[in-house]
Amino acid sequence: AVSILGYAAINRRPALIPLALVAGYGPAWIGHFFIEKNRPATFTYPTWSLLADFKMWSKIARGKMDRAVERAMATKEAEDAPSNGVAHHDSPAA
Repeated sequence: AVSILGYAAINRRPALIPLALVAGYGPAWIGHFFIEKNRPATFTYPTWSLLADFKMWSKIARGKMDRAVERAMATKEAEDAPSNGVAHHDSPAA
């Protein structure tokens, strides 16, 4: 997708931009529909999806993506950790 956009920009061929979008998002959409059996958020929130892609590419370019993924995975693992059945409260039960 990035190569297609670069080619389109260098050769002043804006008609190739839709092809770049399909090349970039197509495989992800196929994965969502046929493997994960869900609807990609790109259809509901196209602007947020594009902004998130730019943010991700920025982190990749600056070498910060691995750390961001590690942080997200640690948060997810903490949320998914099984409870030991003990309720934690700030005050004792009455």
